[in-house]
Amino acid sequence: MYVEIALPPAIYLVVNELDFGEIAPDSSKSMTFVISNLGGGYLSGTITSNVSWLTIIPPVFNSNKVTVTATVNTTSIGVGQQHTGVISITSNGGNATVNITVTPTCVIIYPNPYRTSSGKLLNFWGTGVPNCEIKIYTLSGELVRTLKETEGKDKITWNGTNERGEKITRGVYLYTTKNPAENNKDKFTVIE
Repeated sequence: MYVEIALPPAIYLVVNELDFGEIAPDSSKSMTFVISNLGGGYLSGTITSNVSWLTIIPPVFNSNKVTVTATVNTTSIGVGQQHTGVISITSNGGNATVNITVTPTCVIIYPNPYRTSSGKLLNFWGTGVPNCEIKIYTLSGELVRTLKETEGKDKITWNGTNERGEKITRGVYLYTTKNPAENNKDKFTVIE
C-alpha cells in the first residue's frame, strides 16, 4: 500500500541582508526579496519591521512564493549616522529575518534647492565630510567660501554667506570636498 506523506511548509529566503547604501535625507528607496516555500502545502505568515522608518509590503502572505518590497524613508531618521533594522518573518513553515543597513556615503547636500530667506542652514552630510575641506564656487569658478570640518563629524552646516559675510545670491553653485578617504564634487541651487 502506498501512503503519501504530506510535507509541511518550509520557508526559504535567498537573502538575509539588504544594504540600501546611500540614501539622501528626506527621501526613500525600495528593494525587494522573495520568500519561497520549499516544503508542501501553502506557506502563510506575517512580515514586520522593528523600526518605524522601514515599510514592508505585503505585511501578510499566503502563497508559496511572495515578493516583498522593503522601503526605507529617511525623513524620520537622523542624518550622518548608519542605521540598521530587522525584518522578521513569522510563518507556518518557520521563521526568518532580513537585516537592513542604511549607510550614508559621499557628500549629500540638503535642502537642495536652498532658500536663503528661510533662515535655515545648508547641510553637507555623509562619509566624505569628516576631516574634509569643502570649497564652494560660482559656475564661473569664483571661490565663494571654504568650510573645514576638523572634529571628525559627518555633518557640517553653512549659513549661505561668502568669505566677506555677505549672503549669496540665487543661482547654481558647485562644491568640492576632499578628505583623507575620498573626494567629491556636485552642485546645488540657491533660490531666494
